[in-house]
Amino acid sequence: MNAVPLPTTTLPSRAAAPARLRVLVVDDEPSMRMLIRRLVERDFDVDVAEADDGLSALDRILTEQVDLMLLDLSMRVIDGIETLECIRRSRTFAHLPVIVLTGQADEDRVRRAMLLGVRDVLAKPFTADALRERVSRMLRDHVDAPDAAEAAGPEVALSDRMLVVDADPEFRAMAARHFGRICAVETFDNEFAALARCLASPAEYLLIGSTSELTSTEGFARKVRKAADLGSVKLIAAVPASEVDAVRAQHLFDAVLVRSLRGFAFERSLRRAFGEETLARLVLHPESTCIHVCFDVIQAGLKQLFGRAIDAYDAPPRPMARTQWVVATAEIGIGQAAWEVRLRCPMAAALEIAAASLHTETDVLAEARMMSAVGRLVSTHAQQVRTALLERGLTSQPGLSCVNVLGALGALPDVTETLGARRWYLTPRDGIITIEIAPVPDGLR
Repeated sequence: MNAVPLPTTTLPSRAAAPARLRVLVVDDEPSMRMLIRRLVERDFDVDVAEADDGLSALDRILTEQVDLMLLDLSMRVIDGIETLECIRRSRTFAHLPVIVLTGQADEDRVRRAMLLGVRDVLAKPFTADALRERVSRMLRDHVDAPDAAEAAGPEVALSDRMLVVDADPEFRAMAARHFGRICAVETFDNEFAALARCLASPAEYLLIGSTSELTSTEGFARKVRKAADLGSVKLIAAVPASEVDAVRAQHLFDAVLVRSLRGFAFERSLRRAFGEETLARLVLHPESTCIHVCFDVIQAGLKQLFGRAIDAYDAPPRPMARTQWVVATAEIGIGQAAWEVRLRCPMAAALEIAAASLHTETDVLAEARMMSAVGRLVSTHAQQVRTALLERGLTSQPGLSCVNVLGALGALPDVTETLGARRWYLTPRDGIITIEIAPVPDGLR
């Protein structure tokens, strides 16, 4: 088995962001540092620090607050890749947002940087608008990220029971569909039927959406809080987006969600409502909107690689012949959970991938170069999945721990029992690539 090792990281708790953020610019060219400093200070209310090589940068992050690093890859003493490797080995700084600055000839370095969890790439020479857009996105993500106290929501166990109250059958069905993935769910069209059920057999969670005209969400919650037999029930409110902050400020509910029939808006509101493990099980699910978005991102990446449209299927487009298969996997850790992005492709498709990524002919590709190219592709997919998950509400940044390329395995083993989501893609030469996003079984971690 060939392995592309990456630093294994854990997820540190994130402290609340200070009033002013600090950007560290790392480049061995004084004129470039000065240009970036002036542009960033002009467009953002942040402090800017400078370092002229990787050694100085590492010294600064150990002694000063750094919220975002702009890192040149080509430097003396310690270059950008070596600096990144040191940062990612640290538990404290493993998830520091980094934008790499690169010249047109740094393609190999960029690939290595992406394996080390770089959030964005800015090619030199760049425009002021391009710099502003990337820095703005990174700082916005930093400000939007919940702090440690805010992220410590309740964790839902598989053995728990949740009662969902809402007058709208469509919302009840959507809530049941989401929470039914992680616990037992019962639905009710009015609050009084739910209260009677809860008194007869107390549940761990009570989700209150729209109530009847006889009471309000807050009024019903107070009735439940006063019931002596229901002291351990955790209350979840589902209210319009415009009311979320006000309801949360009442400190009456254990969690507050957006009451929306749009799956994306509902899933995003889970971000501040539950703990990391529950959130990972809710969002990283085959039927979640987030997973479908991840597959769309992967499809776009394949299209860019091959230079033409790639057809996607939710089931095999045709019977898969017995052939030699290449399998590559990348593991993404979220809290204590581990998920895997897995790529399976016939040897012919693997050669096509390598030829497209290495810009060479298939008949001159050695097996080692082919395996390396496939490994880079699955690493890129994992990075895209990680970014898509972050953009859709995970409480902390997942870590990309390692990439394994398993090589030629003969006939494709039975994959019908794989947990998670799977999609098949038809490549230009009629080869089938299978992408899976699935939890890693505890026994295999």
